[in-house]
Amino acid sequence: MRRRDARWLLALLGLGTLAYFTLRDYQGHIGGVAELDGYYYYVYLRSLQMDGDLEFANEYDKWGNPFRFGTTRTGHARNVFGIGPAICWAPFFAATHALVRIGRALGRPLSLEGFSRAHQIGTFYGSLLFGWLAVLLCYLMVLRLLSDARFESPAPPRSAGERFISAPLSARRKESLALWTAIGGALAGPLPYYCLTRASYSHAAAAMATSLLVLAWLRWRREMTTRRFVLLGALTGFAVLVRPACLPFVLLPLEAGVAAVWPALMRRDFRALGAPLLGAAVALLVFSPQLLMWSYLYGSPLTVPQGEGFLWWSDSAWHSTLFSPRNGLLPSAPLYALSLLGILGAAWRGLYGARWLLLVFAAFTFMGGAVHDWWGWEFSARRFTSCLPIFIYGLAVSLRFVIARLAARPRRTAAVVAGAAIVAAAIFNIAWMRDFGRRNLRWYQVRSTQGLYMTVTNGLVDRLYRAVGNPLSLPGSLAFTFRRGGSPEVYDRIDGSYLLGEVNPATNPAGKPLLHSMMGLASLRFRYNLSRDFGFPVRDGPVHYVPLRRPHGHIFLPINRPGAVTLLLRARAAQPGTRLLATFNGKRVGKGPLAHGHWSTLRLAIPAKLVERGINRLDLYHFLPRPRPVARELGGNLGKSPVDIAVVSGGLYGGRFCEIWVAGRRVSHNRKGLNVAIIDRNSGAVIDERGFDVHIHPAMFGELSRYLDRFPKGAIVAFGARGDAGRAFKQKTAAPMLARFGAKTPLWLTPNDGYAAIGVLGAPLGSAIESHVTRGHARARVGRKPPPWREVARYAAIKLR
Repeated sequence: MRRRDARWLLALLGLGTLAYFTLRDYQGHIGGVAELDGYYYYVYLRSLQMDGDLEFANEYDKWGNPFRFGTTRTGHARNVFGIGPAICWAPFFAATHALVRIGRALGRPLSLEGFSRAHQIGTFYGSLLFGWLAVLLCYLMVLRLLSDARFESPAPPRSAGERFISAPLSARRKESLALWTAIGGALAGPLPYYCLTRASYSHAAAAMATSLLVLAWLRWRREMTTRRFVLLGALTGFAVLVRPACLPFVLLPLEAGVAAVWPALMRRDFRALGAPLLGAAVALLVFSPQLLMWSYLYGSPLTVPQGEGFLWWSDSAWHSTLFSPRNGLLPSAPLYALSLLGILGAAWRGLYGARWLLLVFAAFTFMGGAVHDWWGWEFSARRFTSCLPIFIYGLAVSLRFVIARLAARPRRTAAVVAGAAIVAAAIFNIAWMRDFGRRNLRWYQVRSTQGLYMTVTNGLVDRLYRAVGNPLSLPGSLAFTFRRGGSPEVYDRIDGSYLLGEVNPATNPAGKPLLHSMMGLASLRFRYNLSRDFGFPVRDGPVHYVPLRRPHGHIFLPINRPGAVTLLLRARAAQPGTRLLATFNGKRVGKGPLAHGHWSTLRLAIPAKLVERGINRLDLYHFLPRPRPVARELGGNLGKSPVDIAVVSGGLYGGRFCEIWVAGRRVSHNRKGLNVAIIDRNSGAVIDERGFDVHIHPAMFGELSRYLDRFPKGAIVAFGARGDAGRAFKQKTAAPMLARFGAKTPLWLTPNDGYAAIGVLGAPLGSAIESHVTRGHARARVGRKPPPWREVARYAAIKLR
């Protein structure tokens, strides 16, 4: 290791120490805090060191039991967490307790009970040191790999890309690559949080243990001796002791053992089994404290202390652990996408140890997805912290490829970088022009370059999300689109937000398993659970509901619990005679009449075989009675319209929009100012549609008058104002223009109102159908309602049981 690298690593430790003793969490605490999971890890340490036993009842009585654990069948206070972290922290606790005694002797008011803030801060500083050691070990691992000829591909490169991967690096570049890969890969993931704010958790110690195991395995796997089998077994047992979820890493010493003894076994020389079996015995011995603890608390050395329903091997949510917006690995730590590409590429080429590391990662992901609360509740994809050495390995491969490519073609690289910068600048400018033209994005709306840059950039990101969701979640969101018919944006909004199964009562008795089982469909929280066939929330007396505008709509129901489910659906039909057919994940689950005139509760029993872990889909098909004929009477006894016409307008306080519908089809483009459509009186065809921006050009009133004069008398005019267009109305110019199609509302007196009108050119004054409102939407209609206005049914809530 170069002195420069050592200085960087020591500086990292110094900065981490400074942050540990200065940064405050949301409760104002500095350093680690024994709370939630960390509280139960710490209880082992306090009980052993201070009481000399493993009876936690007195700690629970005095300092709390946040998960409300009861007693086990052996009569002991329950603790589902492991003893390994307490063993790792024991030296730090002992040293801290000695310092507390000294401080107390000097007259400081310090507690000797073992649960003081001084004890916790000093003890959990060990987690920061463990995290730093994990970075150091990963640095040594990458440095070793880059310096080892076995890291090179065993086969000659077959393409330019493979030649880049195998290109030699100088010693200085290898050391720099190893250093910044280890530091960057560690800081880009969840590890820092669990070294600082949540230092009471086991993740930092687990990252150190797995990093040490992977480093030793990569160095020794092809040169195994009895001593190395013993050491590798001890490291394996230690990693699983610190965190039993590290069990997939057992595959690494297993591979080393099989590779070492297989040739001897083929010769029927069974003496070669001695060293691997000795290593396995040592691993079991190191792990034995946890086995003894389980036996003491639960009466069996092999158990799942979290209880029934904690592991679902037959329905692993492995894809969610990788792609879900709720603490999925790639959305939470984007740099690790580069790591996974690197480990996949290395495994494809057969680089040293890559295939076995990929197998460990796959097993770890599957096991993490089988856990009930696969998202881990806390910051980021915390359970993947144990896979830090695998991510660093993959990141080293990817960065090595990038560095070799940059060095091989510097001119092309410079051109690509310059081109990317130009394209980015052009995209930003085009987006700004678009927003400026469509949204009137002027200075008094942004008032600063920060406001400008944030507005335009957020618009670009919003359009990207609406199109493809989170690009890092694409495999998961595309699978959701294919299976359930929802968009990638919807996946990013609702995956992981469970209605049932948020809490497993066997694991956390203090949790509320039905906490989110009530869906108030009018709540904006569930807006993305509903298809676009549902309208905006409406209030009907004490009931808030969403109207269903079309005969078919669907609702997405994320569920994290196996077994049958009962749905209680509160709904009412918009017209009598409506019948409902409900399907769940494509299978029919109910059919019958839907009540009209009053709210009713429909009960749908969903069998267990239809319920899937993840996002389920409830489809609602409505069979409507034959519609009654609707007269299309124009105002002023001017006869009938050949087609249905509707205009809706939102004023300054009503959404600032305008829509014109003809024959059930929207024909306007929501232009700023005034929107006008001319409809043929005989055929119902739209002759022309235009917008007039009277905000900037008040003279457009005259242009609008001349525009109306182009059409023959008797033509139907659909007219709407967007936003506060009435502010530009002047009685002298606006009144004659409105009178051309029989309108007479004095909009210049109510400039902020939404305004909609339907009239006939040449008709007498006052014959037009007009509507204007200050808040809400102004609506003028001839004939049937357009699709967005219709109501097939009203849905208020869904309760799941």
